[in-house]
Amino acid sequence: LSSFPARCLLTAERRTIPGETTADVERELRQLAGDAAVRVIASREPYEAPVGHPFVELVARLAGTQDLVGAPFWTDAALIAGAGIPTVLYGPAGEGAHAEVEWVDLASLERVRDVVARTATEWCA
Repeated sequence: LSSFPARCLLTAERRTIPGETTADVERELRQLAGDAAVRVIASREPYEAPVGHPFVELVARLAGTQDLVGAPFWTDAALIAGAGIPTVLYGPAGEGAHAEVEWVDLASLERVRDVVARTATEWCA
């Protein structure tokens, strides 16, 4: 004899990427869910550094790269940029963010320190 629960609860996390809005994602989830109820608990819009912005160009030049890449996580950069403050996400090489084993490469940390100091000096000049 089989038994079935009275209800089923499915929790999912679906992040937005540049070019999408929370409304886009919610519409997609509702289409996938069919007759099931959908409730969005929290939402954050994605952030993408504006290509060609003088601050972005300055950091890229001082860091010695023109490669702008995305990250598979959300940061406060979106909130800072939303307040009108030029924002890029730049940091040292490493792994394990927020994990039991988290590390950074010390040589890259020193390089980041120098780039941040030079960026502040040039941007605020």
